[in-house]
Amino acid sequence: MKNKIAIITVFLFTLVIGTVNADSRMNVVINGQTVLFDHDPIVQNGVTLVQFKPVFNDLGIGISWNQAKKQIVGAKGGTSIILNVGQKTAYVNGSPVLLQVAPKVVDGSVFVPLRFISEATGASINVSGKIIEITSHSESSSVPTVTISKAPSSSNSYTTDKERNQYLANKYPALYINGRSIDVNFSGSTDSNGLYSLVVQFTDIDDMLYILEENQNDRDIVYRLTRNIAYDINKIFKQDETNIFLQVKHETTFDPLGLPQDIVTLLPNGNYQTLRFIYVVSYDFVQSEAWIFLMDDYGEPEYLNTIIF
Repeated sequence: MKNKIAIITVFLFTLVIGTVNADSRMNVVINGQTVLFDHDPIVQNGVTLVQFKPVFNDLGIGISWNQAKKQIVGAKGGTSIILNVGQKTAYVNGSPVLLQVAPKVVDGSVFVPLRFISEATGASINVSGKIIEITSHSESSSVPTVTISKAPSSSNSYTTDKERNQYLANKYPALYINGRSIDVNFSGSTDSNGLYSLVVQFTDIDDMLYILEENQNDRDIVYRLTRNIAYDINKIFKQDETNIFLQVKHETTFDPLGLPQDIVTLLPNGNYQTLRFIYVVSYDFVQSEAWIFLMDDYGEPEYLNTIIF
């Protein structure tokens, strides 16, 4: 009898603990669907941390995990995110972002700040009691978002992105480097902070391959290719900061296996088109510096060098 009472007591205690945990647990809902976790979200210093894999999957973020570096790389559309376990500095498209709480390992699972992940990929987040609702929005096809420290001035005669893009297209029908003419297209957009970022799209993959090859011996080639454009953005558009992305558009008859599906499109003619960001140059005209990053297939930026101009 005593043993039965002990078992019943333990069972009732388990029910009570389970009820308390259920009541205190943060529930995450993405696009109307509750996220299923192996381990409940935790709150640290007012920041909700969650297992990264279920959230990344439900938000449609491609995942790459580097076990040696303890590094998470996420890619969605043209946006890349890098988080390192134990480090408060994350990266969005190569730009550093300071986190309130660093990613951490709990019971063998990697936990990341939920709000940062959501907002970095353009999703909105709403907290009501113990329910966190996240809503993904349609992807922008133009420029990845980049976090900046201050909003540049926007007082200039080119007030719309269309006018700015057209100005650059008219002035730079082609780019020239080492005597080579490179045909490009321009597509820029202005974010909510007033930052105008520009995509320079290469229409011939051989031109991009040339830049990649030359970069092995000339670490400044990407800067020299984009500096005149950046100076115009600074002087004409009155932008103290800007990011210039180099992108290549390539069409093939075979499926480029191994590449993330969000950069590969099956065309009506049966061919496959890849649209990849290769370099990003981040200009700061207040500091007179330019930072150059090389981006891999998954949008992970690798720092190359800094130019002082």
